[in-house]
Amino acid sequence: MSKSPSEAPSFRDVLDQVRAEALEGGLQLPPRVEEDGEDAAARCREALLLLSNFCEQSVEEPNQVEKQRHLALLLTAKLLESCESAELSSKPFIAAVRRFFSVSLTRNSLSSGLKMTKLALRLVVLVSKLFGESLSYELGVFLDQIVLPVLVSGNSSYAQKHWMLQVSQTLFGEAASAVLAVFLIFDCDLQKRNVLERMIESLSRIATGKYTSSEHASVIQPEQEHRLRILALGALLTLVKSLEVKAQGHVTPPRGSSDTGLGASWQEPLEEDEEGEELRTRSATAALDQKRLKRELQEGVSKFNLKPKRGLEHLKRAGLVENEDPGSLAKLFRNTEIGLDKTTIGDYLGEDKAFNKRVLDALLESFDFAKQEFDEALRAFLAVFRLPGEGQKIDRLMQHFAAKYCKDNPGRFSDEDCVYVLAYSVMMLQTSLHKPSIKEKDRMTKAQFISNNRGIDGGKDLPQEYLEALYDIVLKSPFSLQEDEDARVRAESQAARSAAQKGELFLREAWKLVAKAEETMASEGEVRSLSLRSADVRSLARTLFEAACWPMLASLSVVLETQEEPECIELCITGFQQCIRAAARMQMDVERDAIVSSLAKFTYLTTLKTVRERERERLRESLAIALALAVQRYPLREALSLRPSLSASGLVLWWCWAQDFQFFAKEAKSGSTNGSFGTGTPQASLRHRSYGTGFSAVMTVSLEESRLDLLNAESVMAQIDAAQIDLLFDRSAGLELKAVLHFLSQLIQAGPSELACEEMPRIFSLQKLVEVAIGNLMRPPEVWSEIWRTVSRHLADVASHHNVSIGLYAINCLKQLAMKFLEREEVHQQEAFGQVLLEPFEKLMKSKSASPDVKGLVVSSVDFMVEHRSSSIKAGWAQVFQILQLAASEPKSNKEVLDAAFAIMKIAVASRCHLDKRNFAKSVHALLAFGHCRFAAISFQALGMLRQMADDLQSGSGTQTAETEDWLLLLNGMTSMIGDLRQEVSVRATVTAFQCLRDVGAKSFDAATWSKVIESVVEPVCEKVTGQLQQGDSKMATAVAEFILPDLEELPTKTLLRYLPQIFPVLARLVTVPSPE
Repeated sequence: MSKSPSEAPSFRDVLDQVRAEALEGGLQLPPRVEEDGEDAAARCREALLLLSNFCEQSVEEPNQVEKQRHLALLLTAKLLESCESAELSSKPFIAAVRRFFSVSLTRNSLSSGLKMTKLALRLVVLVSKLFGESLSYELGVFLDQIVLPVLVSGNSSYAQKHWMLQVSQTLFGEAASAVLAVFLIFDCDLQKRNVLERMIESLSRIATGKYTSSEHASVIQPEQEHRLRILALGALLTLVKSLEVKAQGHVTPPRGSSDTGLGASWQEPLEEDEEGEELRTRSATAALDQKRLKRELQEGVSKFNLKPKRGLEHLKRAGLVENEDPGSLAKLFRNTEIGLDKTTIGDYLGEDKAFNKRVLDALLESFDFAKQEFDEALRAFLAVFRLPGEGQKIDRLMQHFAAKYCKDNPGRFSDEDCVYVLAYSVMMLQTSLHKPSIKEKDRMTKAQFISNNRGIDGGKDLPQEYLEALYDIVLKSPFSLQEDEDARVRAESQAARSAAQKGELFLREAWKLVAKAEETMASEGEVRSLSLRSADVRSLARTLFEAACWPMLASLSVVLETQEEPECIELCITGFQQCIRAAARMQMDVERDAIVSSLAKFTYLTTLKTVRERERERLRESLAIALALAVQRYPLREALSLRPSLSASGLVLWWCWAQDFQFFAKEAKSGSTNGSFGTGTPQASLRHRSYGTGFSAVMTVSLEESRLDLLNAESVMAQIDAAQIDLLFDRSAGLELKAVLHFLSQLIQAGPSELACEEMPRIFSLQKLVEVAIGNLMRPPEVWSEIWRTVSRHLADVASHHNVSIGLYAINCLKQLAMKFLEREEVHQQEAFGQVLLEPFEKLMKSKSASPDVKGLVVSSVDFMVEHRSSSIKAGWAQVFQILQLAASEPKSNKEVLDAAFAIMKIAVASRCHLDKRNFAKSVHALLAFGHCRFAAISFQALGMLRQMADDLQSGSGTQTAETEDWLLLLNGMTSMIGDLRQEVSVRATVTAFQCLRDVGAKSFDAATWSKVIESVVEPVCEKVTGQLQQGDSKMATAVAEFILPDLEELPTKTLLRYLPQIFPVLARLVTVPSPE
């Protein structure tokens, strides 16, 4: 029975147990450290001694048996798992663990015994978890120079790859903080190779099967290869899940950290310790700036490798190379980690151009050849680039090298010419001895080499012993680039066929890998510990996910496309879910949308092919993801991510087809003209639909394809509950405004593909758009008005559709939404919402593309709103009057539309809305538009209403105080109708204007107003009337005699006498016109 935590053995007990087991297993141990009572320092010293001892005894040596090495590793694991805060925070102890990592674990992870490999890899995870960022540099080197090479090697066995994939997955999950620190140290450093990005790319290649080639055939069987793909995909998923957690700022200190030691440095940068070792914390902000520069560098390198001039221009713009500084470019040439093509470098350095030569000199100045042997200096120089094929370029390179070598080593050779000739001769020897195409009998002999170099040292011969030794060096160690060595190793790997040959080759690779890793860990010591704050963790997690997203998406897509096994499909669906959630949490819209679109593609609902069980399963899983995310109601947009794409991909289109949701189909060729809903029978002439994700098109579908389409729809609907689709839309009410607006925009984008079908337009997206807007009506009015603006703009655009039925449907949707909003009590108490609601209706009335039927329905809708919710319109009356004016001015408006519009006008005037300062002018213009309409009855009513408005203005009702400008607007409006071609309308307008002057002017006009009225109204009217009388207008003559002159006589005498000089001339002309016969 296991012990409770209170009964767990103390660290002292663990040390004693470890000692006892070590002695029993035959391990050599250091003397025990004596302690007095509870002496933590003594226990720490003893743990340190034991760890160092086990490190030495776990390393593979000639006299060390595997059983003892395995025991040393086991006891080390037991010791580390029991460590307390004093050990975990002790710098000497951390240094011992670092040595244990760099020596013992590095070697044993590539041991020939899989048992040792498994235990060593387990310890790699353990120390990474316990010591976190303190060992992040060593972990980065381990991933770069042990794990990655094993994964990509054509000689490593299935078991070795299997364990490396497992340790990768475990590290990504259990040591995520250390992994982020690796990303900071390596991937965010301009001078270092990317480690994690290359790891992710390698895992992606394994998951998609791209790494598989003939060289793996003898070591990895098909079923094993499948298992490796699953493991690689699992590792990628684990990384994404950890990044999602880290993006929320979760920073977990290492186990055992306290207020002293390592715990004290968790939130603050580490300072230089007493022994002088620099433990520095890199700012994540500065590091991420470096990461952005590194991406610019990678792009510049790619361009340079293709065309040096273009690459340099890019590097200069990015600030990575100074314009006139050859040293900055030479420094890049020496960086072997950034991927510059060495052939391109050699060609560039050999060019006979001033700046190129300066770069070559700067490159040589970066070397110190002092006290170096000639062949060593030449080898170091030629490691930077590949010698160009052109002789003149080689000549220039050797001349500059000779000058530098003589400068650093004066007196070793007589002059530069000697070094130049010798260097050129060595290059010829290299070609002769090591070029495969040269036959053995034709290769240069030692005697020939000595003969070729006679008299080059200022007329003297170089010592024969020196030349012979130089010949032997070139013969034994050819001048070759690392790229050439890698190519040779790959060629050997491809040539090997048997498992034994592969094992032997990998054994050679392993020792090289271990030696290089140990050397790197020992030589680089500037970054030994990092301290990550929460903000740093979030930034790093986001940046790493940005890099991991695209390989991850490729892996999921390829595996989901090519694999049939349920395990693969389930893993991929989980991966899509995690990626969508992570991208949404980090507000990475581009990445999220790309993942969603890719997932939607795999439903295969946008293709004309039989939907198999696999596709139906994926569709069900896709819907399940959307529902799960919607239920959890994440604060960003996770819950929405799948819904629009499911619509765009065709799920909702399939649903509406299965439900026979065919909208306003045009009459079929059979002669049907009823415009009713379809019967569900597919017809070739009516089958148009949109295809693909990311684009839409209208395509004609044959009769056979239509039948297949219908069968697929029925098959899909048999598997999916339609209520689930509705549930996706209903859940939008629980989301933030930004998320809802994004969802609506995605539905809007799906709309055109539905409406593009000439013969069979569909309105599913329009319906759902309205349903989502209604479902969110309980939001505060100022919030919902943002939803209204988004929805109404789209509906107004749809209302101009060439299919009138679609336009009418859109207007009905606008009316439905507006009425539901106006029913809210909060809207009744606010002024501005009515204006917001009526803006799309006004836009439609102004539209030149909207049909008369649509505009008629707009008027009818406004009539309905005014009749039932006039008290809630408030500031929207200005839009109402504008709509009425546009309706009355529309030449194609019929009598029914104008009657409906004038009914609204009556309600507005009856409720005195026109007397509001904001509305008065618009209401006058609206009535004038009615007065000018082609129906005389409406024109007469409009004149009567204008007369009523004058009385209302005189009474001072409402918020409008009568001013001169208002009277002039009203009277000029009346008199503008005197010129109407309809005689009865013209006469009625004249009479109404003079009656208004008689009844209102005498009571309300002051002197200034009378003066302007006579000048702007009376005089022009009399001129117009005179003109009509002169033309023989009998009805006007009767009106003058019976109405106008009597009305003028009824004006106050003072007014007539005061303004008689102004009006007498026009009145004289008026009364002297001869009466018609």
